Amino acid sequence: MRLVIRLRTGLCGAAALMLAGQAGSAVAQTAPTVQAQTAQAQTTQAQPAQPMPQPAPPLRIIDEIKLGLLAHDIPLFGHHREGGEDVNAEVLFTSPSFLRYIWSPRPHFGVDANGSGNTSNYYAGLTWGGVFYRPGWSRGDGFFGYFSEGGSVNDGKISTTDPTRKSLGSHVLFKEGLDLGYQLNDVISVAAYLDHISNAGLANRNEGLTSAGMRIGYKF
Repeated sequence: MRLVIRLRTGLCGAAALMLAGQAGSAVAQTAPTVQAQTAQAQTTQAQPAQPMPQPAPPLRIIDEIKLGLLAHDIPLFGHHREGGEDVNAEVLFTSPSFLRYIWSPRPHFGVDANGSGNTSNYYAGLTWGGVFYRPGWSRGDGFFGYFSEGGSVNDGKISTTDPTRKSLGSHVLFKEGLDLGYQLNDVISVAAYLDHISNAGLANRNEGLTSAGMRIGYKF
């Protein structure tokens, strides 16, 4: 009987020692795992937050709009025949990248509409220039000069004996323009403006037409 009790006691002690050994091994295996997870969390917290991607700026197509009032057919580069005033409206677009090879002109489209029923014309072309002097009187100010070159379509007379109308020789003519003015700020400008249409002697009649006045510009 005593032998049986001693055997049972020995077996229970051995079982207890085995369980204790397994528990210790589990704790030993768990400790590095917890330490690794803690280190990973600390590393994640130490890393700076990544900045949010910024949206691309909106594509700007129209750069500026100009409106003006011009004296029609002034006696410059020719004789004065037609009268009245022209309302001038012009849209200038941002210069596309492929025009950088010719000094990045701005494409433009405009109209000189005569208020007395005389010659009106629609025109398009390219405009070169920019601010050449900034006095610093206000933010974004500066004196500028622009030159434009292109073509125009008019509703004038090709050939006429009317002394109050010009014989332009063609309904499709060359057009040049010149702006000299002051940029009041980043947005508003004022300028003296001169434009001229003619066929450069390519037709039998070439009574060119020149107009001049003032324009106000609004930049976007």
